[in-house]
Amino acid sequence: MIKSNEVSPKVPEESQTLTIPTFFKQSPFSSNNNQQMNGLSNSFIPQSTDSIKTQESTDDPSPKCCACPHVLIADDDPFQKFYYQTLFMKSIDFDGLSVEKKDFRFLILSSGEELIEQYELLKECDCKNPLLIIVDYNMGQKVLDGVETLQKLRKAGYKGKTILRTSDSKIDVHQEHPELDELLHTKIIDYLLNKENHAQAKEAIRILLKKPTQNT
Repeated sequence: MIKSNEVSPKVPEESQTLTIPTFFKQSPFSSNNNQQMNGLSNSFIPQSTDSIKTQESTDDPSPKCCACPHVLIADDDPFQKFYYQTLFMKSIDFDGLSVEKKDFRFLILSSGEELIEQYELLKECDCKNPLLIIVDYNMGQKVLDGVETLQKLRKAGYKGKTILRTSDSKIDVHQEHPELDELLHTKIIDYLLNKENHAQAKEAIRILLKKPTQNT
């Protein structure tokens, strides 16, 4: 079962208001809960999980699409949660990306430990999500930092794209992690981004979520 973590519904095509996503008490990622996510497509404010009725049928042999998030994010800063919501709703151009805007989902967690736990749960699904994992570098004392989180994710089998965002300089991060250059060279970390550079974040996300070209 999922812990009380912040999860976005599908990003609507248009939205007149911007609100912080609410919390789900139970995991919205299982196939049995797909009806929950589909019911949220026209509203950015999720319903209470207590009021959502999931539709299950043991007689229906057809496969059900999952509702796994396309992007996993770990950041303990409440402002960053609002930032990502605005980024994906208003700033990212989904044209040419691997997922359509109307179908896009992301999940925000407060620590590297929680993100790894959620990834382990998502591995049970046959889908190829998450397509991208974004991690903050400094998420508090006595918890995993972003570099440690991404290293553990790779050891857990994650082969997708990664972004490490930080308010610290690369020199400061390198002092704590002398292996940083090697991690960037080997694509354990695809991008190291400064949190103040919003244009760079938008461009990196578009590059990493771009629809792959098919070689014939």
